[in-house]
Amino acid sequence: MMPQPKPLSKEEAIALTRGEYADVVEKTIAASIAPFLWFEPDEKDGLKARNGTTFFVSADRTFAVTADHVFAGYLRAREAFGKRVRCQFGSFRLEPEDRLIARNARLDIATFLISPDEIRRTFEGKYAMSFDPMVPQRDRGVVFTGFPRRERRRLGERGIETRIFTALTVAENVTDLQISGHFERARIVDTPGRPTAPPGYDIRGVSGAPLVTMVDSPGLHYWRLGGVMTEFSTTFEIFYATRADFILPDGNLIGPSGNV
Repeated sequence: MMPQPKPLSKEEAIALTRGEYADVVEKTIAASIAPFLWFEPDEKDGLKARNGTTFFVSADRTFAVTADHVFAGYLRAREAFGKRVRCQFGSFRLEPEDRLIARNARLDIATFLISPDEIRRTFEGKYAMSFDPMVPQRDRGVVFTGFPRRERRRLGERGIETRIFTALTVAENVTDLQISGHFERARIVDTPGRPTAPPGYDIRGVSGAPLVTMVDSPGLHYWRLGGVMTEFSTTFEIFYATRADFILPDGNLIGPSGNV
């Protein structure tokens, strides 16, 4: 029998970040994410941008996932300003309320219909990641990649530049609902071309990003979807994510009580 794959230990995850593996994982995950971006009127009657992160999944059907509070922020703007509020996933404009599959405030997850062709229209080379959730174990390696709002730049009237933030870290707590951990400054690994985030670095905008489980099997390191990023404490540098096994292959959600 083949040995069962297992999440990477803290030591294995740290060792891999020193090599090319970190770059490969970042590029692979980045190909399946986009900013959940909307524009709303500001006090000068211009438009201000706001964003979270969304990612794309291929299962029984193709769908997008984000944090429910990101979707709720867009809906509040739409209620306040109506059709003046525009939304897009990357470069693809849509009205996500018309695509909604399911949402759950306690899970802080929302899912939306999107086709493979529409995913490609969000940005060249984008595609949906495979759907085979594996919740990480405590003190094992995880990765998340998203779009902090502080890395967003306005390029004229119609252009927005967004940059990603990636963290390879450890799941310190795993409950029946949630995954959490914090940035251990004593264990930060410096690698060429990957500057270390300073203490207190604000990554708001990463909500809705995929948290992935780093997996080890004989002769092979890879990853699987582990959770959905929901919160980050800048003061304490603690991240929180909801477990991905609450998401069904058709995009519906299992409630915390087990009900769909």
